[in-house]
Amino acid sequence: MADVKRVLPAVDAESREFWEAAARGEFAYKRCVSCGRAHWYPRPHCPYCHADGTTWESTAGGGTVYTFTVIRQNSSSAFRDWVPYAMGMVDLDGGPRVFARFVGDISGLAVGSRVEVSHERVGDVDVPVFVTAAEVP
Repeated sequence: MADVKRVLPAVDAESREFWEAAARGEFAYKRCVSCGRAHWYPRPHCPYCHADGTTWESTAGGGTVYTFTVIRQNSSSAFRDWVPYAMGMVDLDGGPRVFARFVGDISGLAVGSRVEVSHERVGDVDVPVFVTAAEVP
């Protein structure tokens, strides 16, 4: 069986600002101009009130772990070198809840932990990841 390569993110018109913000070390998300609610993933309409107007916002800060799981087995060659790794949800400060990969020392990760946005280079793009606030220099 041939080695599976990691899937590179697709940069398209709807996600371009997200990837440009990531290159600046930020995490970008959308906010509805009608109801004011922040949401993730990027889309041209609000998932809450269905209005068409959204605007980009970004944060270079962090958030709080809402939930997570630690993956201790993964036979896929695309992820096997990450094991063990943690995936979960982060409530961004002032922003939406986002899906996240946690990097660094995950042994002390807990619901309610403070985490900070970081980035990992994958191909030609910077992919946002989160590290525990204690690990941020």
